[in-house]
Amino acid sequence: MGLSATESLNSDERDSATEVLLDKDASEGEQKQHHKRLRTRTTYCYYFTVFVNALATTITYSSLWSYLKTVDIETTTWYLGLVHAAFNGGELSCVLLYGLWVQYRAAIEPLTFSLIALIIGSALYAWSHSFGYYGKFTVMVARMFVGCSTGNDVIVTVLLCEQTTLSERTSAMIYISLAQALGFIMGPVLQACFVPLGEKGIYLKGIFLGINMYTMAGIFCVFLGIINLAAAWKYVRDNTRAKEKDSDSEDQHLLEDKNGIAKEAVEKDKNSTNGELPDIIAVVTVLILFFFVRHILVFIEVMFSPMAMDLYALSDQDTLTYVGVMLTIIGFCSIFIFVATEKLASWAGDRPLMLASAVFGLLGFVVLWPGSNTYPKLGHFYTAAINTTNGIEYVKKVTLGCSPFHSWCKTTPVITIPQVVFSVAFLVISFPISYTILPSLFSKIIKPGRQGIMLSLLNLSGNLSRISGPTMFTSIYAYYGPKLLMLTMDVGLSISLLFSVAFYNRLIPYNDFIRNIK
Repeated sequence: MGLSATESLNSDERDSATEVLLDKDASEGEQKQHHKRLRTRTTYCYYFTVFVNALATTITYSSLWSYLKTVDIETTTWYLGLVHAAFNGGELSCVLLYGLWVQYRAAIEPLTFSLIALIIGSALYAWSHSFGYYGKFTVMVARMFVGCSTGNDVIVTVLLCEQTTLSERTSAMIYISLAQALGFIMGPVLQACFVPLGEKGIYLKGIFLGINMYTMAGIFCVFLGIINLAAAWKYVRDNTRAKEKDSDSEDQHLLEDKNGIAKEAVEKDKNSTNGELPDIIAVVTVLILFFFVRHILVFIEVMFSPMAMDLYALSDQDTLTYVGVMLTIIGFCSIFIFVATEKLASWAGDRPLMLASAVFGLLGFVVLWPGSNTYPKLGHFYTAAINTTNGIEYVKKVTLGCSPFHSWCKTTPVITIPQVVFSVAFLVISFPISYTILPSLFSKIIKPGRQGIMLSLLNLSGNLSRISGPTMFTSIYAYYGPKLLMLTMDVGLSISLLFSVAFYNRLIPYNDFIRNIK
């Protein structure tokens, strides 16, 4: 009986121990699932932030000029250029600020600042008409605030790089680019949805707010900014920072539990303590590539409309219609390219795709070379009588066709429609791939850990192309025409392609570079 009792006791102890182990495994499994869910929600919050940035950028593109004229009827196109410059200047000035801020402080701080800037800027845009004479200046300040908010892309990129491994990095960058593309597309679409409100709309006297097809863009962005801010405070927490002590395993566990971040983020901060610099040549190469590649998108946004009016004698309305449809098609096609890039990157790798995107970009402008036997219809001046409050005034206008201000109209052939179709096909393959692959490649080349400063340099390179591109393109086009313009793009993209080939073997992840030099 004693032996039986002992065996029974041992059996009970084994069962009890087994239950404890099972409960522990179940608890760890639930904790892992909780971390996974939190990490997924945080990632979606990052994507939503990028989407809101892109939407706030483009939602006023088609209505800004008309809104300025309702605020101040005497405003000029020169002032419209100042408003656009204020937006780009705000973004450019804040990119480095956010990079430094996220490098040394909690990431939620600059992210909160940027979202508050979006809310303030959008609110000022909606209320601009209530400031009387100062309304047009309010519009400029409002767009500058919105520009400051869109610079938070660097914050999102830093956070996303920290919570992904190298193998996950390209996929994460693809979905960021996809969210951005959707935002760029939805901005003009939503603005078109507000048109039924009309120019007068509804006026709320109590708060001095007119709700019409112009101000609704600002009001909508205010609500989006508030939702984004609430989501950021709920799901985004401070990630690992290089200045934090990571030797205490309990603190590491607490940090991971708080953020829902994979252990790779902590390991990357451990590795970042070494003093080895990344491959400077590789870093500079990617910055140069990104600068030239971003000019492709700038060219599409800036030059398609004036070229359509000059080369094909289209009216303002026809130009808006045809170019708008083409840009919409480009936007939707780019979404499919973004999705396909993930599969292509896992199959071919980042560097071959980078080369392919450079080749397609170069081909896109080579085929646009004006070489047909047809020349554009020439426009000419005529005098038109306009009824005004002071009586009839006579003003000079230009008929449809190539502007008489352009001396190249008589010597430069038309770019044929098939050329445009082939060019768009090449470009719509090129810029989505390069726009995704280059940031992913750059984040792998630079030192692991908090990458705020370095990634802000990449964003700064892209912003410089957005500032220099419009001025350079419009000046070359006005004085020398499409031939020199296409030649300029060909030279720039050829330089980027040569850099890609010359330093192809150096565009490798940081850890591989360190192993090679040792």
